[in-house]
Amino acid sequence: MYVDTSCYTKNNKRYTRRLLRESYREDGKVKKRTIASLCNCSDEEVAALKFALKNKRDIECLTDLRSIANVKIEQGKSYGALVIIKSIADRLGISAALGNNDNGLLAFWQIYCRLISQGSRQTSIRLNESHETAFIKDLPSVNEKSLYKNLEWLADSQVEIETSLWQSSDRSVSNLFLYDVTSSYLEGEKNQLAAYGYNRDKKRGKKQIVIGLLTDDEGVPVAVRVFDGNTCDTKTFGDQIAILRDQLKIKNVVIVGDGGMIKVPQQESLPDDYNYITSISKPQITSLINSNIIQLEFFDTSLCEVKDDNVRYIFRRNPVRQEEIRQGRKEKLEVVKKLIATQNKYLEDHPKANVDIAIRKVKERTMSLKISSWVDVTSTDRILKHSEDSAKKKEVEKLDGCYCIKTDVTSETKAQVIHGRYKDLIKVENAFRTMKTSHLDIRPLYLRKASHTKGHVFVVMMAYMIEKELTKMWKDDDRTVKEALQELVALTTLKIKNIDNNDVIKLPKPNQICEDLYKLAKVKIPDTLKC
Repeated sequence: MYVDTSCYTKNNKRYTRRLLRESYREDGKVKKRTIASLCNCSDEEVAALKFALKNKRDIECLTDLRSIANVKIEQGKSYGALVIIKSIADRLGISAALGNNDNGLLAFWQIYCRLISQGSRQTSIRLNESHETAFIKDLPSVNEKSLYKNLEWLADSQVEIETSLWQSSDRSVSNLFLYDVTSSYLEGEKNQLAAYGYNRDKKRGKKQIVIGLLTDDEGVPVAVRVFDGNTCDTKTFGDQIAILRDQLKIKNVVIVGDGGMIKVPQQESLPDDYNYITSISKPQITSLINSNIIQLEFFDTSLCEVKDDNVRYIFRRNPVRQEEIRQGRKEKLEVVKKLIATQNKYLEDHPKANVDIAIRKVKERTMSLKISSWVDVTSTDRILKHSEDSAKKKEVEKLDGCYCIKTDVTSETKAQVIHGRYKDLIKVENAFRTMKTSHLDIRPLYLRKASHTKGHVFVVMMAYMIEKELTKMWKDDDRTVKEALQELVALTTLKIKNIDNNDVIKLPKPNQICEDLYKLAKVKIPDTLKC
């Protein structure tokens, strides 16, 4: 049924015809019939009839209204960010890998909450009350107990989920992988994995866990593992080989890690079809120079390569880094000079003060700054002064800005490619930066059980996969992913309430910012409340 309006001219006068009509089928043909003439109705009455026919499915919201003023419009639940994150999770295969059972849906909810608000499990419960979960079909009850049980399920199912993610992606053709580790401090003393170790966060007095992240050549996570806080880097390496060889069944692998990760024992334990790209330390470079395998004068701004048996050494000097190191050395010397001035003033003001104690303080400072090999401190007539050994300083400076990459990858791969692959480790460092201290903010951790900790870190890894994809999709927008998601969180449903308290939920037209973000992410803006 519809209102048919048309205009016509007769005797130089213009008339408007309004008919209430309907369409029907007869013998397979579409026909129309007139139900009533609306010519005697006012424009307002015709408009009201059109409005009623257009909204006939929601007519219960409009019946018995005394006036339009009786309609109450309330802000509903947020859905803008949820729709995009769910679509990206589907696109990356995360939703399929988690499954549509209760645990899979709860796991997705934890990933979503990590992207939206980097809070505790209680935050996830509160978000469940203010975000439109109708877009997640059959999401089970979200409470503290169910979320912690879900973390245990994630820890138990991690291998299967990681394998599914790898097999369902187009990354499975890659055979180059990046690996690095970091640490994350803990709040409290009861975490089952907590231990004191080398703390990369410079957080003194805090126990920690160690996290190893394996990514593909683009820095997209493949697997993550959590270790005891006192685990050294080399002991985590074997687990990554097992993941690639036994879990993912990948052959002919090249794995990239820094010098503290892939040392000689790790290199020798690799499977026959596995190769490595790593770096060596300054003492190891010195040893190669002393053995005449490489020459110091070959360190230049351009790449050089030397082959020793089946091992290739690719090296160069970075002039920018060289200048940074030397500038740092100058600044350290200035710190010592200021300390000497302070001690001299103290000795002048306190005639009975012990000169040897003042000298010891300055020498301890030179040792902590690692310049004691070429800086000495002496005193004459209770006045401290420093001296520099030019020869020793020159010896210290000879390898400034120098680095050397070691690999057993065959010479078919050019040195420039090997060098580029090693530099790709910055992608893992960027992942850690986002996961730990930037948007996803894995810390601080208040968890106790090892399974909860592992599940939590796995949630953050999958959230980073979505974050990385959104970063790529939104590269032409000047907002960070975090800022863009906050814009989308503000997009909520509208609840229309009539005088009989009957509710109708409507999805409003997004503003231009949200429309642009949806378009860049290649996600269709929903027009109905459905998953």
